[in-house]
Parts: sequence; structure tokens; C-alpha cells
Amino acid sequence: MPQMSPMNWFFLFMYFNLAIYLTFIKFHFLSGFFILAKSSVGVTSVSPMLFYI
Repeated sequence: MPQMSPMNWFFLFMYFNLAIYLTFIKFHFLSGFFILAKSSVGVTSVSPMLFYI
């Protein structure tokens, strides 16, 4: 494996942080929507489909 410059490590670190952050936001939004869907019966049939987006 070739030696990477500190700048490359920095961009790699930022990229993974962004990916983890976006994943967290997505699951946070989905869990919030799922709680909302449980309280309203009309949306309940649609909510399982959102987990595949």
C-alpha cells in the first residue's frame, strides 16, 4: 500500500465522517417518520417501503 499524504488522509477522514453523518440523519428521519406513521393508520402501509430507499 503506497504511503498517503496527510492531505489525502484528511479528505478520506472528512468523506467517511460525512457518510456516517448522512446515514445518521437518514435513520433519524426514518425513525421519526415511523413513530409518526404508527399514530396515523393511513401512512402505515407506506412506511415499510421507505426503508428500501
